[in-house]
Amino acid sequence: MQNIHIAAQYGQIDALAKELQLVDVNTPDAAGYTALHWGCQEGHLEIVKTLISNGADMEKPDREGFRALEIACTKGHVEIVKYLLASGVNVHQERDGFTALHAAAASCRVEVATLLIAANSDVNKKDEAGRGRTPLHWAAQEGCIDLIRVLIENGAEIDSMEADGMGPTPLIIAVSEGHLKIVELLIEKNANVNAVSKSDSNSTPLHSACAWNHKEIAEVLLKNGAAPSAIDDNGQTPLDIAIDLGNDEMKTIFYGT
Repeated sequence: MQNIHIAAQYGQIDALAKELQLVDVNTPDAAGYTALHWGCQEGHLEIVKTLISNGADMEKPDREGFRALEIACTKGHVEIVKYLLASGVNVHQERDGFTALHAAAASCRVEVATLLIAANSDVNKKDEAGRGRTPLHWAAQEGCIDLIRVLIENGAEIDSMEADGMGPTPLIIAVSEGHLKIVELLIEKNANVNAVSKSDSNSTPLHSACAWNHKEIAEVLLKNGAAPSAIDDNGQTPLDIAIDLGNDEMKTIFYGT
């Protein structure tokens, strides 16, 4: 790491000004991190402004493909995200299909995601490294209910499936993770309670609820039309799975005894 990177990392604006006279603003460290990456990582707005005004490349990736915008979004540095967007950063930049909006969703950054959506980031873009997930899939996994509301209000496809239509929907993910309130919200927004995950033995949300012993979620699904007799590729109903796993209490939900 050179002095320019240290100055950016620790927000040393005077030291940075001196370094900018000596080295290229886009000089990377051993990990491919530039001073701009460090400024975005640590949330130093004035450092970021100084670097960009001195020619810092906002689109330059580090060795793993991370760029300034994704870094700032992941960390939730709202003012830096605003400045990058105002400075013309490419909101559609991606790392194996993973956009800044994916990063915001995976990190539960509601305000950042709102800014990105306002800048026309694609709410239904599927990543590649994440197996074809949309931002809504990531928000469902991480339990970001407020962000889920924002995404749905802005056109997120509620029943989008991972992996070119083979994988789970956001509802199935929320069920598996045990996020009851999110399950209720997605159902309220007309998510398909009988969606089938082809990549997971043609299981339904109710299969997942029983597999993970999420009793309250199973009750909500059944009350909203989930099919108790649905059979997966292993010939099992949701209750069969629960019993096989020793979750005998699930019987009370199905039979009331």
